[in-house]
Amino acid sequence: MSKLHALLGLILTATILLLAGPADAVFTIAYTGAVEERPAVVFNSVNGEYLAAWHSNDSVSTLLVQRISKTGTLLGSPISVLVPGIPAIATGRPALAYSPVSNSYVIAINRYYGPNVDDNFLHIGTLDGASAAQTEAYALFFDSEFHDPDLHKVGAVRLSYNPIDEEFLASYQRTVVVDEILGTKHNIISTQRYRVGSGAYGSEQDAISYGLSYIHSHDVEVGSYILEWFPPADPVFAARYLIASGSGAGSGISEIGLALLDGTGGYHLDIPFTSGVDGSSGYPAIAAGRLSTMSRPYWMVVWHDTNNLCYSGGHYFVESCSGPEWSGIWGTYVDPWRVSYGPGPDNAVFPVSKIGSHIQSTTPEISFSETADRFYVAWREYPGEGPFNDEIRSHIRANAIDYFVSSEPSPVPYDNYVVSPVTGTCPPAPAGCLSLEDPVYPAVAADDASNALVAWEQKYPPNPTDHDVWGNIVTPNEVPEPGGNAMLGAGVVLLIVLSRRRGAGGKFRKGA
Repeated sequence: MSKLHALLGLILTATILLLAGPADAVFTIAYTGAVEERPAVVFNSVNGEYLAAWHSNDSVSTLLVQRISKTGTLLGSPISVLVPGIPAIATGRPALAYSPVSNSYVIAINRYYGPNVDDNFLHIGTLDGASAAQTEAYALFFDSEFHDPDLHKVGAVRLSYNPIDEEFLASYQRTVVVDEILGTKHNIISTQRYRVGSGAYGSEQDAISYGLSYIHSHDVEVGSYILEWFPPADPVFAARYLIASGSGAGSGISEIGLALLDGTGGYHLDIPFTSGVDGSSGYPAIAAGRLSTMSRPYWMVVWHDTNNLCYSGGHYFVESCSGPEWSGIWGTYVDPWRVSYGPGPDNAVFPVSKIGSHIQSTTPEISFSETADRFYVAWREYPGEGPFNDEIRSHIRANAIDYFVSSEPSPVPYDNYVVSPVTGTCPPAPAGCLSLEDPVYPAVAADDASNALVAWEQKYPPNPTDHDVWGNIVTPNEVPEPGGNAMLGAGVVLLIVLSRRRGAGGKFRKGA
């Protein structure tokens, strides 16, 4: 070994030791004997802190929020919100969005009046950005038709903040009875515009209708495009929304659908698109951002694909699966400046998770960090025996995407890293997981210091009544040459890859 390489090795070792920090990066956001579930998180750029919201089901159904510092310290105590309407019961994951202009949060949740579950409505309100105290609340989309939140109670309600028009767009999955005699139902995604201080305005719009196909999840995110030029002045931008939905016809095979909505949330334009994989794709999530290698901002859409995910005897396994692809997290970029698409597939599809012998990767969430120049993606993963899924427990995994993909072949993604250290063991497939802890439904929000908060619901099988909400501040750190990326959780080295190759634009990327 040369003296230079020895010196670089010492620098690398010292850097890793400096960054290692405490032995446990995970902290509890909600830790009670009740069911604390379905967390959502957002970052407050004015106060420099996160806000987490979750559904608490103790003696009554409650929606709680908690302020969290950028280092993972809980600020104050949990606050109950959207109380008006009790005894209405909250169900599913809440949706959160934030406006730095008004320093306000907007929160939304599906609720119904038990025992008549047909009487559903979307409950939406504003929280003060400094204290998280509620300042207003409204009931939207209220009617007596049957509304069906998605199967796993995540992704049925979404919010997007529109900075161009200083407003929010709420979207809500509904199953509406069309013919009472025949029992015909249509699956619809409805949208409603909302402004802080004035509530809902404009009309509710049925943005997407899938007829008899079911919708199991969706997401919506704002983007911008040039409306017109006034040389030599700056161009005038207008808002446009991308909506992604996972749907199927009951055959067990589902696909991701993409459509553009205009600035009011109404229907605009279908995007011809295929997930590019054989099997069932679902639970899409969207973030908007501009990487340094992009000419302008794009949407990034992620979803899970269960291609070659075999199921027998009540268990998932991969032993008898065949083909080049496994279950994993996939993504694509969509250009909000486009006004026409197609015909045929118009978007390159690429793996977000390192693809290996995954038993199942599911329910991804995504957030963009302008400071870190990357998209953060977190997902839930069952254990597997592949080289990129070598955990023996269910866990929350994550990855950082800092490259633009516009055509095949796509670059090899960075190695996945574990966010949720857990205890317990799982026997080999197809026996199933017997973990003492079972993390599900991750949520992710990037801050202004290259970090991201990943939160999730922590279950303790076989106890059905004790669920908590946990969190982890994840930080990617570059270490000196010839090292790689150290993925840290609040100071804990979660992944160190010592081989790198120089990518496009002079940026360093981890090798396969």
